[in-house]
Amino acid sequence: MSENGDKIRNQILHIRELPTLPSVVDRILRLVSSPDTTAQDLNKIIANDMSLSSKILRLANSAFYGLSRKVDTITEAVVYLGFNMVKAMALSVSVFDLFRGSGTSYKYFSREALWRHAIACGVTSRIISRKIKHGNPETIFMSGILHDIGKVIVDHYSHQEFREILAYAEAEQVFIKDAEEHVLGVNHAKVGYWLAEWWKLPEVISDPIYYHHNPAVYRVNTGVAIVHVANALCRQLQLGNSGDELFLDVDPEVLSFLNLPISFLAEIESQIREELEKADIFLSFTR
Repeated sequence: MSENGDKIRNQILHIRELPTLPSVVDRILRLVSSPDTTAQDLNKIIANDMSLSSKILRLANSAFYGLSRKVDTITEAVVYLGFNMVKAMALSVSVFDLFRGSGTSYKYFSREALWRHAIACGVTSRIISRKIKHGNPETIFMSGILHDIGKVIVDHYSHQEFREILAYAEAEQVFIKDAEEHVLGVNHAKVGYWLAEWWKLPEVISDPIYYHHNPAVYRVNTGVAIVHVANALCRQLQLGNSGDELFLDVDPEVLSFLNLPISFLAEIESQIREELEKADIFLSFTR
């Protein structure tokens, strides 16, 4: 690893400004994993963070989740939406809060465009997950949102290096991940995985972050396969901008593993765009 790569890793491993994730979301993750947890248990934890609880209620009452009635308490949100959905809400708004800001602006790239791509990937991952009847579409939704979190980390903590990465990718016509290897000696997938380790996120989330550009491990974690397909599809549809201008193909072996025909990708385009319109509320948390 290069000296820059070591610096990035050291910065990530020594972050001490994570007020929400370690305290609230970490406890939510542990509670949700326990079969003995009740809606009241989650309410006690979330209600202590007024900002987080208000945002979860905003999400619960948004068009994205489409509840037939208004919910006024976290307990109601948990009852009507389920533990995993509330966990995904808490983790997503906490991440957006933590890395709020404009970030780098470089020609076609912006932090907002990257978040749009991330949210689109989350939405698409959830659609695919439901299509193949994967057991936990809300966790896969979270994996999709976080798949490029490493880019946000590099931009946030090593602003100048990130501009160099974007410039190199443009000049050499290579993928961002290859430009990151050249400039930093490490790519965003690995950086994102380091952060996921630091936050003690489960493998069902951290593996897709690490392997979304290397889906050869898809047989170990179906979420990797889903996020790989979702990422490629969102880039083809130009939903947001991940920073890459090069075309990204979907691995046909991954499609076969998921038992999805090529035609499926075209079939779900309108559904993705419709769901993405409803998901705009997530983008409001990034500003």
